[in-house]
Amino acid sequence: MLNIPVPMRDGVNLSADIWLPPSSQGNGPWPALLLRTIYDNQEARYIGWAREFTNRGYAVIMQDCR
Repeated sequence: MLNIPVPMRDGVNLSADIWLPPSSQGNGPWPALLLRTIYDNQEARYIGWAREFTNRGYAVIMQDCR
């Protein structure tokens, strides 16, 4: 999992966690899902979703909203 700050045009950085499929799925490119939440993106349910989708060959980007 990578944590990337994504700059908005007003200078605020929103945190985005990027989950990639395991190396057994190849080197990409992969289809991607963007999930945005006003809640803590480190909640167990979101991590579970990311793992499930990456195991199915998707890249997952979870981004905090304002």
